[in-house]
Amino acid sequence: MDGDRLLEGNEGNLRIEMSLPTLERLIEMQPSRLVLMTHLGDPDKLAKKTGRPREEFLAALDTEKVARRLSELWGKPVQFHGDIATPITGEGIYFLQNTRFDPREKKNDPGYAALLAAHAQGGIFVNDAFGAAHRAHASNAGVVPLFQGRSYIGLLMQRELEMLSPLLLPPQQSVALIGGLKIADKIDTITFLAEHYGTVLVGGAMVYAFLAAQEKPIGAAIVPPEEREKAQELIGTYGLRVVGIDGGKIVLPTDGVFGTGSAKAPQYTRSAGIETIEGNEYFFDIGEETRSQYAGIILPAEMAVWNGPMGLVEYEPFRGGTDAMVLAMAACEGISVAGGGETTTAEQQAELEKKIPKVGTKGGFSHVSTGGGATLAYLTGKELPSLAAFGQQ
Repeated sequence: MDGDRLLEGNEGNLRIEMSLPTLERLIEMQPSRLVLMTHLGDPDKLAKKTGRPREEFLAALDTEKVARRLSELWGKPVQFHGDIATPITGEGIYFLQNTRFDPREKKNDPGYAALLAAHAQGGIFVNDAFGAAHRAHASNAGVVPLFQGRSYIGLLMQRELEMLSPLLLPPQQSVALIGGLKIADKIDTITFLAEHYGTVLVGGAMVYAFLAAQEKPIGAAIVPPEEREKAQELIGTYGLRVVGIDGGKIVLPTDGVFGTGSAKAPQYTRSAGIETIEGNEYFFDIGEETRSQYAGIILPAEMAVWNGPMGLVEYEPFRGGTDAMVLAMAACEGISVAGGGETTTAEQQAELEKKIPKVGTKGGFSHVSTGGGATLAYLTGKELPSLAAFGQQ
């Protein structure tokens, strides 16, 4: 199963529900034992980030609550097995403890992989966690050779690959919407999109780098020299376009929603033209004019792909741009795919589900990927280690 945010409200339910078709198919095979595993956050990563002991995060990241939630949604008894080192011998459906509680998981340690595989000795392995496909960990890559040719992908993984593969060869009238924080984190993705897609719409904090590259005001933000240089390279190679005027491929916001404070405690100040940002202000969302312009480009597109929020979606004053893009993407006349990750908050998704049709139906997104980093890696042609392991079994 796919982890990290399995229990965040409606999004948590959605991630579990998306795994149910694979689980149902496996139950139809009438196995004596079905063992499920996932990660739910990373205590070591949180400890490093906060400077607090990893033990403080274990209770919050324990997967016993995931087992209970799955049992409720699925309507079947799911037994929690907290001691991964002790092989399961009984029959039924079992859910293992958070695989990342053991540091050997992320190291793809053979010994840890053997412990995990021992719970289904003589059986098969099914990988349905596309969201972790770009990681070479013990639970998704290390266990594969131990099943000696009896490893398969699940239905969710299969659908992800089927829906994302057309994005690698977009039609002429295609558009990519890219948001998020640092341009450095998505430079390969932006380069691929600008190379292959007709238009690249930019939002989120990475807008700063493109403004700095043109020596335009960036308010109180600080753009590292390397990010400004990357933006300059992209502008130099693919060019900027002003909406309504033929030009390059990259389109930037013309207005924004500004605020003071910090990303953790923002205070709304005003909405205005992008170049009027004051020295004490930050760009926290795209403005009304930009929302309209971007929607006008997205709606008639033959294909539209989106990754990353347009603003600080965690705060109500700065989520309007992302909401508007969700509605525009859902109404796109062609194929529309959202690239998972932090594109919207769980709360936003719950509200927006009331306004747009279900994914895969007319008037809704063609596909919403469960992968963030995995989707970006796939779009740039990078090898997905957990899938590459299948070729080595």
